[in-house]
Amino acid sequence: MNLKEHIQSEIKSQLGEARSKKVTKQMWAKMDDDKKIDALLSVVKDPDDAEKYFDKKWNELPSGFERDMTIYESVNEEQIDEKEGVPHYTTDGTEWKGEVHKMPDDSLMSGNPHDVNGSGPDGKSEKLYHKEDLDEKLITFSNRAPYGQIVFMAGGAGSGKGFAIDNFIDSAGFKVRDVDEMKKAVGKLDQLGKFSVDKWYKKYGKKLSDKPGKSGGLSPKAHVEEFVLGKGMSISDISKDLKNPNNVASLHYIVDSMGLKDKWVINMLSGKTNKETLPNLLFDITAKKVSSITDVIKPLIANGYDSKNVHLIWVLKNYHAAVEANTERKRVVPSDILLQTHEGASKTMWEILTKIKPKGLNGRIDVILNNNKFTANFVDKNGKEIQVEPNQMNKLKKAQPVVSGFKSLPIKKQGGGIIPEKYWQGILKGWILSNTPDTIDFEELENPTKDTK
Repeated sequence: MNLKEHIQSEIKSQLGEARSKKVTKQMWAKMDDDKKIDALLSVVKDPDDAEKYFDKKWNELPSGFERDMTIYESVNEEQIDEKEGVPHYTTDGTEWKGEVHKMPDDSLMSGNPHDVNGSGPDGKSEKLYHKEDLDEKLITFSNRAPYGQIVFMAGGAGSGKGFAIDNFIDSAGFKVRDVDEMKKAVGKLDQLGKFSVDKWYKKYGKKLSDKPGKSGGLSPKAHVEEFVLGKGMSISDISKDLKNPNNVASLHYIVDSMGLKDKWVINMLSGKTNKETLPNLLFDITAKKVSSITDVIKPLIANGYDSKNVHLIWVLKNYHAAVEANTERKRVVPSDILLQTHEGASKTMWEILTKIKPKGLNGRIDVILNNNKFTANFVDKNGKEIQVEPNQMNKLKKAQPVVSGFKSLPIKKQGGGIIPEKYWQGILKGWILSNTPDTIDFEELENPTKDTK
């Protein structure tokens, strides 16, 4: 061994192998001043700038710091074992109390290396996490509070909001207002003879608009008269064939006229008089108009929800990918409506983020870029994607990969103001230009018409 090799060997034996580690909220709280400055120097170049922030609380740091700060630590046996006795969790948040083994990359797995006594199907081994690791992977609300949270999940039709709810946010314990499920329920009532087109039209027909949409075509009232009444269709007939875009539009108009979305909120809050135990509610919306958010917030705040617990997530997906995905869905949205929802969501969200934040919306605001190339999935020791198989608990219709990471952009922290635009506006503009319909331009976004209100 030459002198250089000897020195390197001595350094390695004394210090261990240095590795980069992402700084978490929990780590920041326990760091001394010197450690904090070391971490800050991973995101700022000037030590003077680092000294401006070392005494700040985690939620007072500039946007992006909490995402990008790293620190180099020695990896020796003491550090590898520093979390012994700390609970381990599977990717769905369930605490694992069984056997644990360590992989060569220091990650922890349930069961033993031969896929025995693990937490997965048939005892297979699964990757395990500590609670802070799960919190970093998912967008969470009020530290996973079991009560009092409101989340608006906004995005155009086909943007993958359902997938985002299942994989990108901590949605466990939330009641989800899903208009698609309401449409299915209406079809079932018709099948049972408890509802009919004639009864519906007599009671709600007058609520149908007789004004055509922006892109022309039939008004909701004319559409129903031609494609439902004119063809003698029952609601059950319509709901059985949702590959037909005309049927999808018909069912949308039927449900909308009945005010089922408002009735769902009333039902969820019925008898809930204790403000400390208000249910967690999630609203799956296209956000074509700002009013789709503001009209819901008002009664929620009136019923005791705290504005700092009202959150907004925009699921942004490439429009052309959404068009392709739409053709493969069981429910095919008409192309003009698909376009309108993506245009509307872009205009609504840009207005909220850059101009007027709705009163009562004081929780966190994030944008998720839901494109396949930015979504990473867990793989097993052989590099094969780990799949969750359908069972009675998860209600999945087919096997799904387990998401390990995705691309998102924080815009507002809970209870605080909008993060300074220099940290996110340029990035978001790039996302919008690359992923929204060609009909969107920034001159229109900067000067929205009254139709977006």
